[in-house]
Amino acid sequence: EESTGAVVSMSHMPCQCGLGRTRCQCPPCMLVTRCIDGSPAIALRLPTFGEVGDVQAAASSVRDVLRAANEGMKAPVDTKEQRLAWWKGRVALDAKLGQILRHVDEAWLGAWRGV
Repeated sequence: EESTGAVVSMSHMPCQCGLGRTRCQCPPCMLVTRCIDGSPAIALRLPTFGEVGDVQAAASSVRDVLRAANEGMKAPVDTKEQRLAWWKGRVALDAKLGQILRHVDEAWLGAWRGV
């Protein structure tokens, strides 16, 4: 269903939440969806209030964290030192992802956070 930035009811949508960037002819925006069991799903098309590069940089940062997490899953963890190193890297990745998500929350979601 089409949206102009307002809440859209999407009762046919499976109940999965997501956050993404839309590709359309309108100014750069994010598509935020929310589902609660027993309620219709909603979707918001929100302006990003920043340059397209900001959105692309955030998406690239998330991809980098996911790529590093995937690579970390392939690393050997046979010794105590390797396990400690793996956990140290994992905690650093979690902190980096948290930083990215806080930025998205504060810079882009703002007042829409409670929807």
